[in-house]
Amino acid sequence: MGKLRRIQFAAVPGSRSRISWAAFCCLGALAVGCYKYDIASPAVRGSAAAPPQEMKQLFEQRPDGVMELEMHSPGEEYGFDTAEKDERFSPDDEELRFRRAELRLRDKTPPGRVLADIEFVDGKGHRITAGPIDLLRLVPKIESHGEMQYVELLLEEFTRYGVSFRREHGEFDVQLAPTEQTETVEAVDRAYRLSITNNCLDPSKWEMALSTEDYSDFAERLKWDINLNQKRLLAHSWFYLDPQLYYSLVRHKNPHLKLDPALAADYNSLSQRAEQVEIDFDSLRTLADVDRSRTLEIGHQSGMTLRPLDREQYYKWDLGLLLDKERFSDYGKVLEGPVQLAQYSDRGFYMPDQPKTFDYAWLRSLDEVEINVIGHGETGSFIEVSLSGEGSPYAVRAGNIDLALLDEQRLYTMAFGVNPYPLSRRHNPAQSTITYDTDLRPEHYGQYLFMVDAEKGTWVNNQNLGFDRLYLGWDSIDRNVLEIYLLSYERIVSVWSARVQLSDELVDRARVRRRLYAY
Repeated sequence: MGKLRRIQFAAVPGSRSRISWAAFCCLGALAVGCYKYDIASPAVRGSAAAPPQEMKQLFEQRPDGVMELEMHSPGEEYGFDTAEKDERFSPDDEELRFRRAELRLRDKTPPGRVLADIEFVDGKGHRITAGPIDLLRLVPKIESHGEMQYVELLLEEFTRYGVSFRREHGEFDVQLAPTEQTETVEAVDRAYRLSITNNCLDPSKWEMALSTEDYSDFAERLKWDINLNQKRLLAHSWFYLDPQLYYSLVRHKNPHLKLDPALAADYNSLSQRAEQVEIDFDSLRTLADVDRSRTLEIGHQSGMTLRPLDREQYYKWDLGLLLDKERFSDYGKVLEGPVQLAQYSDRGFYMPDQPKTFDYAWLRSLDEVEINVIGHGETGSFIEVSLSGEGSPYAVRAGNIDLALLDEQRLYTMAFGVNPYPLSRRHNPAQSTITYDTDLRPEHYGQYLFMVDAEKGTWVNNQNLGFDRLYLGWDSIDRNVLEIYLLSYERIVSVWSARVQLSDELVDRARVRRRLYAY
């Protein structure tokens, strides 16, 4: 393809900073270097050494030590990206349609990490380079013991989580092959985030997305009811990691794992086994007290208006992923009949013509909210939220929630599982703060979210019942009102909601602790 041309990111008049992007990249490289060899968790401090022998041999078997992975990039034929597309998204079948990923294992790696460089190559030879990336951050961390590992493996192997790389910190680089298309050069210059994300359909399936920022209509968007961000999708591709490498990483990250991680390849069998497991909540926390909270509103009882809660739901409704959308004017309507949601399958496509159907009628009985304070012996701002009700066949419990992490600008998202990863984490997270990165959080802070049989206490597969997430947020912290939402399959629509007024004592403790999060 000829000599590659590196895109230089230079500051422009009126940009957000007076420092050049080149200087930012230098600073970012220093930050990445510090992160490589001296991150704050004592578990991973130490001298760099050779990577694990098992993984080293897998790379040595490949030509030049490069593990090549085939990528699939459907481009415009995939119409259900829950993000707006950049004007240069998929201009043809080759440009910014990434066909190959190349992994190179680092010769030296700190204890507790497996560092590699990764490159994505499109049909024209353009390259995105990221790294060093810790491959262990892209496989699930199983933190439970005994039979609960069946449940956690299923929940965390089949959920979305990933790592975000920031351009301004020099965490990724774009190199273009010689081209006359100045529009492509300008589009790449707008690129500011690269993400590598676990795809929830299959073990070892990942996806890559390159995003740009566009502020051309920022003033106009401020007037909208939902303030969509200025992020645009420039490229989106999928790939499978080598299975031997993937399962080697899972075993290396989870030496206490008593199960074969390959069990997750058979979703239905693992689900049936996991549903025999009784969830031992006492192993996850110690309750200290019941808060003097009171329930102000249950959405389906009050006729609360159903509306998109965030930009993801806004896009998904606009794309038609909630079928018969006009039928659901309030939360009560959601419980009156079957709800059809576009199925997510195949290579990551949503298929409205093959919907999944869920019956949420049982949620009428889910009308009791209890807030318990968890006894960490510290600030008393950690809580457990229990959702139940007389006659409800199921209950939901979410715990180790630090109220000080909630703010009024966005909803706090919890996935099902034990201390599950959020959808996106930074490649180089700040460590000198009590806002712990999820995979460095102390064990007694590990959050959990489970749906269980109300009588037996055994785990219930929330996905089979059409549930994906729990959202929490403040109606207004000045009024001590906590909003709670249960999200449907694929987070397409909120199907249950409640508003709870917490006690003054609990919220005051959260306010004081919240000051510790500034750094």
